[in-house]
Amino acid sequence: MRYGRPVEAGELPERRLASWRKLRREAAWMASRTDARLRAERTRQWKIIHKEMRRSGRNRP
Repeated sequence: MRYGRPVEAGELPERRLASWRKLRREAAWMASRTDARLRAERTRQWKIIHKEMRRSGRNRP
C-alpha cells in the first residue's frame, strides 16, 4: 500500500501517519500474543533476522 501520497499532497500530516503505523504495529503484536499461528510467524521472522546477523557478523540490525 502507498500511504505517502496523502502526506506529499498535504492532506495528511506525517505525524498522523507515523502514529497510525505505530498503532498498527502494536495491534499486530497484541494479536500475536494470543494467536499461536501469529506467534510462531513472529518467532520465525526473528530467527531469520538473528541468523542473518550472525552470518554477517553484525551486532545490531
